[in-house]
Amino acid sequence: MKVILYIPPERDPDNTYIKRLGEIVPSDCMRVFNRFEDLSKRLTEPLTGIVLAVFMIKNAKQISQLLTMAPLLPELCIILVLPDRKKTILDLAYKLFPRYICTIDDRFDELFEIIEKIIKAK
Repeated sequence: MKVILYIPPERDPDNTYIKRLGEIVPSDCMRVFNRFEDLSKRLTEPLTGIVLAVFMIKNAKQISQLLTMAPLLPELCIILVLPDRKKTILDLAYKLFPRYICTIDDRFDELFEIIEKIIKAK
């Protein structure tokens, strides 16, 4: 079981989220991407063994780019951390059929509880 995490450096400058996720997911089961281009490249490769993807989205453009790859992600549990709750971003986000959506300003305790439950269920 593996987890993909996309988190731009400006969203986690002190690695707080990565460290917290590391408490739930062993480091050898987690792949962290800081650049959207690297994430995009990885998503075009076979996703064998990957069950969860957590994407900290910076803007609507990134969601649109993920949508172009949606056919490659049918079996993946997706969690989205959005920059805000604007209707345009939410409309795009729902097209990815995420298991959970929150914003960068939300408390992350619930996010990590959900991640833990998904991992235990797999």
